[in-house]
Amino acid sequence: MAYKLITLFSVFVFCLSFAVSLEAVTLDRVVARVNSDVITLGALNERIPVVVDQMKAAGANVEESSEKNLKKDVLDLMIAEKLQAQKAKKLGMVVSEETIQKVLDDLYVDNNLTSEQFQSLLFNEGSSLEAYKEVIREQILVSRISKMQVSGSNVRDERASRRYYRKNKKKLLD
Repeated sequence: MAYKLITLFSVFVFCLSFAVSLEAVTLDRVVARVNSDVITLGALNERIPVVVDQMKAAGANVEESSEKNLKKDVLDLMIAEKLQAQKAKKLGMVVSEETIQKVLDDLYVDNNLTSEQFQSLLFNEGSSLEAYKEVIREQILVSRISKMQVSGSNVRDERASRRYYRKNKKKLLD
């Protein structure tokens, strides 16, 4: 009798553990792989409200964009940012902790917050200060690489203009 009871209990525990594993829910999944980096669904969903706020601040009519199009546009933006940040890192660009701290200090002053209040806000949103610092770091790298690309294209345009002028100097002056 005790043997049957132990066997029945073991089968019950086994079935229960199997049923629990079937109930597992995917909390986050990869929606894009950008070389060695990934963009998760959670990161995409966190970024959408930020982009919507930026669009509204710029005067865009956000209601016209469908949710599917908005998700795609934000994902495209995040992929482009990841690629630019990777390029900046490949070129050896780094963002110091002092630079990040300066950005945070400015944010605290602009929003009349203390460091602790800001960390509490991040915690309530399911994030952390370290994760936010990484976002700042990537944004600074993207900004730097964008500036470098713009200034580089201006130099190329100027060189091409000078070559054209030298080649066609006689035609232009006649």
